[in-house]
Formats: sequence, C-alpha cells, structure tokens
Amino acid sequence: MGALLSVDLQPMSITAADGATLAAFTRAATGDAPTVVLAHGWCLTHRAWLPVIEALPSAYGIVAYDQRGHGDSELGHGFLRGTGQETLRQLGSDLEFVISTAAPSGDLVLGGHSMGGMTLMAYAGGGGSLGRVRRVAFVATAAGGLRGLGLPAEKQVWTALAHVPFRMGPATRADRVVPMLFGRGASQSAIDATLADIRRTRTCVMAGFIKAITEHDEYAVLPDFAAIPTTVLVGSKDKLTPPVLAQRIVKKLPSASLVELDGKGHMLTYEATDDVVTALTGLTLLKP
Repeated sequence: MGALLSVDLQPMSITAADGATLAAFTRAATGDAPTVVLAHGWCLTHRAWLPVIEALPSAYGIVAYDQRGHGDSELGHGFLRGTGQETLRQLGSDLEFVISTAAPSGDLVLGGHSMGGMTLMAYAGGGGSLGRVRRVAFVATAAGGLRGLGLPAEKQVWTALAHVPFRMGPATRADRVVPMLFGRGASQSAIDATLADIRRTRTCVMAGFIKAITEHDEYAVLPDFAAIPTTVLVGSKDKLTPPVLAQRIVKKLPSASLVELDGKGHMLTYEATDDVVTALTGLTLLKP
C-alpha cells in the first residue's frame, strides 16, 4: 500500500459478495459530519482521490477504496466473464458492501470519477439504498452511450478506449498519457501519480473493463437521484467522457447541476480539485 500523504487513513479489508477482498482506506466522521465514499476510475486506484481527500473538511469521514482488480483489491474468480452490464453491476454490489462495512450509519456523500461514477449509477440500479445519501458528485463520467454518441466525438472516444491497453502498461510514457487524460496545464505531480496507478494495472484488467465501460447503460436509474443534490462535472477537453455525455446525464436528471470546466481534461480530481470538493460538500474553497 502506498503512503497516504498527510491524510491519516486507516486500511480496511472488505469481503465482497463473491469472496474477493477489497482494500479500503477510512477516516471516521466527527460529530454529525457526513462520510464521503469515493469510487475511482478505470486503471486508477483510491490514490487518484488523494488531492480531494486532503482538501475535504477534517470533520468529514472518508471511505476511499480500490475497485476490484485495481490497486490492492482482488479481481475475483471468474470476474469479467459476463456482460458489460453485469460487470458494472458487480462494481455496484461491491460499493454496497463497502458502505455497509465501512460506513454502516450516518449521512453519506457519494463521489465517483469516470468508471467510479458508473459504479454509483450501477449501485443504485442494483437496488443500493440512497436513503442516507445527502450529496452526489458525478465526475468526468457517463451514464452510457460511449459507443453510440452519433457525433464526431464517437470515433475519438472509442479509439482512445480501444488503444489504452496497448498504450498503457509498465512502460507507459507521459507523452502518451497527457494528451489522452489531461487538459491544459497538468502538473507533473498529477501526471506522475496517474502513471504510477496505470503501471500497477494488469493488462487483462485494462482490456477486460473496456467491455463493461462501453456497454454501460444506466440512464434509466438517473431519476433515482432526483431528490439528492447532485453535481455533474466535466472538462471541456475530456477525450474519454466528453461534455456531450455529461449533458445527457443532466437531460435525464434535470435537478442536477452541470459544471463544465474550461480547458480541463478527464483527470478532474487532480486538475480541478477545488471544484470537486465543492461538489462533494457544497462549500466554496477560498483561494490562498
């Protein structure tokens, strides 16, 4: 397990429905503050949320975990053999076990980046309870349509997804990652951290999750979030989940707020940390 910077999070092992062990990292909430549960994206780990975690109010509880097959979490026997929808629903089931184990009581805030946002939708679609959820942040994600945009962006998105397993791996170079994942002005530390996560991810996991991502379709469940303050964030330069997909989420969930971040790419937890924190807390951070 990697160092957790200045945030004191406690490691926890969680057993999923199929027996796979998931790695989680937690901090208890203080008083009546909510617990923020954070699901990361494809080829990443919980560490992709660390800039956001460091900026959250210290009273907030935190549950950040590695999705199965990523970071320190097991993939599970026979996983990825089903349909893409079944794979994402399994991630939703994993989230249900994470919540019931690491945050069994109290108010919740849910944050999902990329595949993590899809996981939140799959959680609700699979019957996961939203009764304790007080805020939701969908960060650089989609409810479906990654292979059916019907726009010039479709070829760009599918080409980027299809080439990732071949362009990313132990020898991944920054010049291949930056144009795909980041917008303008990405910091070297963000690039290095992202590369470190990608290099940990096995090729079978990279390739196997493409089917899940491209077959993902949870538009029908979006109205379930209507009573919850929800923010949809997207970078104007996002090549993997472009703004049109964020706009489609809001079309199905008109109560949500859409925040399009000029010049930013897909890695908003690094590129637009303050905006993500505001989406999770409703608080505007003051610039030093």
